[in-house]
Amino acid sequence: GAAAAAPGDPRVRVVELVPDAATWGSSTLRWPSFFFADRTLAAPAGSGGADDARRSLDRLDLGVAPAPPNATELDAARARLARARAEEQVKFVWAADWINSWLFAAAPGVRAALPLYAQSWLRNFLAGSILYYVVGGAWALWIYRIRADVYFPGGRGMPAKRDVLLQIWVSQRAMVLYTLMPTISDFLIEHGWTLCFFDFGAYPLWLYVAFHAFYFVCVEWGIYWMHRLLHDIKWAYRLLHATHHKYNKENTLSPFAGLAFHPIDGMLQATPYVVGLFLVPVHYWAHLAMLFFTAVWTTNIHDTLDGECEPVMGAAYHTIHHTTYRHNYGQIFTLWDRFYGTLRVPKREGKEE
Repeated sequence: GAAAAAPGDPRVRVVELVPDAATWGSSTLRWPSFFFADRTLAAPAGSGGADDARRSLDRLDLGVAPAPPNATELDAARARLARARAEEQVKFVWAADWINSWLFAAAPGVRAALPLYAQSWLRNFLAGSILYYVVGGAWALWIYRIRADVYFPGGRGMPAKRDVLLQIWVSQRAMVLYTLMPTISDFLIEHGWTLCFFDFGAYPLWLYVAFHAFYFVCVEWGIYWMHRLLHDIKWAYRLLHATHHKYNKENTLSPFAGLAFHPIDGMLQATPYVVGLFLVPVHYWAHLAMLFFTAVWTTNIHDTLDGECEPVMGAAYHTIHHTTYRHNYGQIFTLWDRFYGTLRVPKREGKEE
């Protein structure tokens, strides 16, 4: 363990890795320290903080026993692999702590008082709420005020203020549990239980692109079926998904409706992002970027405007879903709706395709 950093010093919280009791060459996370101990590694004052903390990872004793002198080549390879995995886990913890340090920069005392995953959950809640209001507010300002005469001439089709306020209330109330899902994914990633990786150079570029494209396709398929089942299973629709479908007319939808779900419904539809981490290697920052993009996208597809952006599942497609209940279950692309026969194309120029 390192000496505690003085208040205000750049520092990074690190996870203690210890040899497995049964097998040398492997490592496990010490549960109490991972959740509760305030183990910090101080970076030199005025020295770039996070960069120095990253370099200091090379000096950490990861607690992975080296192969004994008489070890076979296979045993030595196993020991090297165990150390590489341990180093990867420490980098994930460093990254999460670095993100937390930015969000809690104005309240270091709050951050210091909370264990890592409580910090991450609070970080996800605050960041999610800020993103919801900033993106939703900017979108609403643009389409309902600045460009209202173009998108809603004469106010036709514009949602009532009471509907928008209800959507904000439902979304904010559910945000506490929504943001548990990325916290769970942090937990799984930092324990080394997923295929998530940290180093950009871990795979050739073509394979990196292929992995992320496949992950995206898997997530889209998972969300399609999760969404469809929430309609097809009657009790699931009645108890969970009906909350979101209160907004079943064009003039009741708004950018703020994107997160107006029952909290368990929202968690279920986010599950494919977590399950996909067990199926295909995904870069840590790419995973976070996809979650960020999805949060923005949910704003877009509830504004009811037709961007004519096929094969993207734009707002006009999703408006059909809210009015028919039986079409356009996809999230970003029309691929799986077309494949399973549930696609319905918006009417344009008086003709439905």
